[in-house]
Amino acid sequence: MFGEYVYSMNVVVDYFIKANIFVVIGTSLQVYPATGFINYAHHLVPKFVIDPGEMEQCEQLGFTHFKTTATEGMKMLIEAF
Repeated sequence: MFGEYVYSMNVVVDYFIKANIFVVIGTSLQVYPATGFINYAHHLVPKFVIDPGEMEQCEQLGFTHFKTTATEGMKMLIEAF
């Protein structure tokens, strides 16, 4: 999805707004559309990013950042619940 158009964006955003948990896996959050999706997570739901890179904006937006691979991050996420 790197830089690709997202069809039915209003439907996608509606899912993000209604989600009970918000998890982003394997993106630097520097490329559209992923960079914009994080802004739609409701402020009261648990929010996580799993990626080995540095992401200062995660903490500012209330995300927990598991700074690791997708496989290890998912294990950490499951343990968190």
